Amino acid sequence: MSEVRYMANKGFEAAERQMLNQISNYAREGWLLKSMTPARFEFERSAPRDLQYVMEYLPELTNRKSYVESIKRRGWDYVCECEGYRIFSAPLGTRELSVDRSYLYRIIAKKNKKMLFMLFISILIFALTWFSSLNGDIKLGCAVGCAILFGYSAAGLVGLRKKKENK
Repeated sequence: MSEVRYMANKGFEAAERQMLNQISNYAREGWLLKSMTPARFEFERSAPRDLQYVMEYLPELTNRKSYVESIKRRGWDYVCECEGYRIFSAPLGTRELSVDRSYLYRIIAKKNKKMLFMLFISILIFALTWFSSLNGDIKLGCAVGCAILFGYSAAGLVGLRKKKENK
């Protein structure tokens, strides 16, 4: 039997609550979170535990060590981090971590602006390509590329909006 298990990362913003619930379920089954990447979470076999998990996004954290120590004093253990996202665990019933909402909203607003910019660029490129005198195959290729960029941008905006509503 394998001592390692993996779970796909469905997007830090878009599916945070769903992923954290699944990570807690894995802990109850004896799989503890070991590390994460933008693509997946890695678990290792252990004794089953009733844990709750929380994810915090602090991309501009300057003093990581003191931050982690302050979280530990509140009963939470540092688990892993990736691209500014940090995951902490604690036994069920431990007091919830409070997040500075104003900071979180500033981060979401900054990401919203980037996604809106990408959305605007995809529409602009699509319009310029569609109404140009380019060859049909090139036009179709650009249209497909713009549709992918548009979809990525729109999905990102929906995920950010859901994250803001859940906080």
